[in-house]
Amino acid sequence: MTENTFEELDKTTEEVSEASEMDINQFDDTPVGNRKAYKREPLDGKVVTVEKFVIEKADTTKAPQSALTGDSKYWTCSACITYDVKNAEGVNHREYVSGAKQFVDRNGQPSNMNFWYEGVMDKPNPSQIAKLWVNVAKALEIEPKDMSPRQFVAFLNSKPKAKLAGEKYQFPGSPEVTKNMVGEFVK
Repeated sequence: MTENTFEELDKTTEEVSEASEMDINQFDDTPVGNRKAYKREPLDGKVVTVEKFVIEKADTTKAPQSALTGDSKYWTCSACITYDVKNAEGVNHREYVSGAKQFVDRNGQPSNMNFWYEGVMDKPNPSQIAKLWVNVAKALEIEPKDMSPRQFVAFLNSKPKAKLAGEKYQFPGSPEVTKNMVGEFVK
């Protein structure tokens, strides 16, 4: 019996057929012990450039969650905004933005992504993504209801300048954290 080298193993690996599975080439080569934990530094009031905005579809292989009203079900989507400013470890500052959802349609399939709806900003705790949606609409000088998801994502990936605001959040089972969220977009 012979031992395979990593190169030989890599050559024998078949392509992954499922869209949700990762191909071997997508895994990091960095040893786990060499990785540095992300350290958030306060950036309240600082003007930065949005480097990129990434949003991933909901994982519909998991059971959907029930809305508080109980009349709908949804899956959460992962969204992350990355800024051009690096922390002390040389890692770009980024924030995960919560609140994007895909609802279960009447036919049981995931809906289009939902970021904002009329009246959400009147609620006691509007989602982080809804606040970002309103800030983008303001920068584009249009009403939030008149903006499309494509315009939203395209604007965020056009490297706009933003003045950050430190916003405090408390999630169940974790300590309070101050996130560097977009307070407003500036020219």
